[in-house]
Amino acid sequence: LEFRRVLFRSLQNARALFESHLQAVFTQRGDGWVEKTLGDVCHKITDGTHATPNYTKSGVPFLSVKDLTKGFIDFSDTRFISVEEHQALTKRCKPAKNDILYTKVGTTGVAQVVDVDEEFSIFVSVALLKIKHEIIYNWYLEHFLNAPYAREQARQRTRGMANKNLVIADIKEIVVHFPRSLDQQRSLVTSLDVLHAQTQRLESTYRQKLAALDALKKSLLD
Repeated sequence: LEFRRVLFRSLQNARALFESHLQAVFTQRGDGWVEKTLGDVCHKITDGTHATPNYTKSGVPFLSVKDLTKGFIDFSDTRFISVEEHQALTKRCKPAKNDILYTKVGTTGVAQVVDVDEEFSIFVSVALLKIKHEIIYNWYLEHFLNAPYAREQARQRTRGMANKNLVIADIKEIVVHFPRSLDQQRSLVTSLDVLHAQTQRLESTYRQKLAALDALKKSLLD
């Protein structure tokens, strides 16, 4: 039991290490950094349709918050809408590659770069950030928004208890820090990606050991 506690603490520490590094990177700013709001670094912030669409058995994927909380856009369990309804919805809100999706209902404050060519539509629970690529790197902004500093801002701005909602006006006010240099932003993303990969390998190792320990315990009990 004690060994299991040690493994579990190690798993938690691996996650905390990465979040601590993110917090340090984004709060201990150096020369050449600027402070803006999300409204400043995006030329458009909107959200998906507020009306429940007519779902179909196949067609165009229709994403909601549940499809964006795994660290990637998960198309494995999406609902679908017709091509015609998708075309109608995208007249107002059309996600495109290199945009950023941002969760705003229920689980709020999770960002995901659109890194797929596949077309899809989004529900009201997801915001669409069309960023100014000439001043901020999309993968840098994804890291920033998923870091504790920005997640806390999202938490504080989220309204409601049972039905949590982060409205567009409040999303626009979230404060963002970033180097003025796009090259420096890209360099930071490279180093963060390396650390993230190392952290994930550690987490995977500890999860495997925990699973093996639980299997051994079950075997002994049997």
